[in-house]
Parts: sequence; C-alpha cells; structure tokens
Amino acid sequence: MIWTQDEFREFWRKELRFNELRTKRALKIGLACVISLIVGLWFHLERYNWMLITVFVVMMPASVGGTLEKAVARILGTILGALFGIFIVAWFVQNQMVFTVLIFVYFVGCFYFGTGKVFPYSFLIAGITAVLVAGAGINQPDDTVTVAANRSLEISLGVVISSLVTLLVWPVYARDVLRQRLKDTARTYAGLVRRIGADLLAGRDISADTRATEDDVAAGFSSDFNLLHEAASEDTGYRAWSEPYTGLILQYENLLG
Repeated sequence: MIWTQDEFREFWRKELRFNELRTKRALKIGLACVISLIVGLWFHLERYNWMLITVFVVMMPASVGGTLEKAVARILGTILGALFGIFIVAWFVQNQMVFTVLIFVYFVGCFYFGTGKVFPYSFLIAGITAVLVAGAGINQPDDTVTVAANRSLEISLGVVISSLVTLLVWPVYARDVLRQRLKDTARTYAGLVRRIGADLLAGRDISADTRATEDDVAAGFSSDFNLLHEAASEDTGYRAWSEPYTGLILQYENLLG
C-alpha cells in the first residue's frame, strides 16, 4: 500500500492523538513490568525475564476477563509442560529412540489442540515449557527439576502481578464494554439491512457504501464475540449469550450469501 503525503500525515495525526484508554492501559502494563522487575531483583530470581514476558502476554487483552482467562491458561500450560519435561527426562533421557518418539507425539498433540478451541493457549504454552525443561535436562538431567520449578514460579508470579494490577488499577470489565458495543453493532446491522433492501428494491447493484458497511458489521461481530467470551470469564451468566449471538452471525452470513 502506497500512501500519499496527506494520508501519511492523517494516519499519524490520528495515531498520536491522545487516547485515554490506551494511555491507561500502557501505564498499567508499565507498572506491572516495573513491579515484576523489582520482585525479580529483590529475590534474586534466576530468570525474572519470564515474569516480564508473562506480564506482556497476559495483559494484552484490555479487559479483566480477558486478562484472567489468559492468566489461568498460562499457568495451566506451564504446569503441564513442566511436569511432562520432568517425566520424560527422568524416565527416558537415556533411551533416545523412545525419548524422541514421545517428544514428537507430545508436540503434535500440543500444537494440534493449540490450534483448536479448547484451551488453545494452554496447549501452546505446554509445548514451549516442555521444550525449555526437557532441553535443559538433556545435557544436565540434575537441572531438570530446578528449571521446571523456576519456570513455574516466575510464570506464576508474573500472572499474579498482572492480575492484581488489572483488577486494582483502572479495571475495564468486558461485560460493561460489551453492552455498548452490542448496541452499536445492532444499529449498524439494522442500517445495513435497510441499505441492502433499498438497493434490491431499486434493482441496483450493492453500492460501495453498503460494501463498506458490510466490512464494519463483520468487524463488529468479530470484536463483540471476543468480548462476549471475555465477559463470560467475568460472569458465567454471559455464557448463555454465546449460542444466540452465533445464530445472529450465521443469519448475517446468510444475508450476504
């Protein structure tokens, strides 16, 4: 994509414009990183950089629900990967054939489920953690448990710090954002239906403005569905919304089809 000078200026004018939500979010992540760094240095943790990485990853979702969901998934994946790493080094490091076959099967399972819909992030982290733990244990089997314990401890500390900062400093709840977003999406959707109906009744091709609105509605549905998933992590009552909202998305796809 080639921008004109005016388009380039307009892009950066919008990008650099003060945004309260983005500013608060950046400050929260920065605060969590500093706390993690202080904890790591104070307690002389061996790999406190894992805490910092955890802060960045866990706090990427803007909402409380998204952060907590990511936090739980990261801890579960870390524990699973650490336990597998300890197990395979303790029992099979001397038998390279069996060791290689088990690692292969484990990685295939992790990355198969890691691209699915049931705790995908946990499985990806389980695969990464197993690499770190088993990799350290191949050359130094005595270090396997130490690496696994350090990884689990520092990931857990990063998760705790991220969760506390998210909950205590300018918390943003997905359920609150979702209500307004659903209203906006419904309003845009209703306008799209009216435009398509008017074009069809008049015997016209779908206009460029209507096509642009289609893109807006599709983006809105995707964003709202993610928010709905995060809201369900905050309040289980929102899980009942998933099925009817999926039905609405299918109706929209049928309308465009």
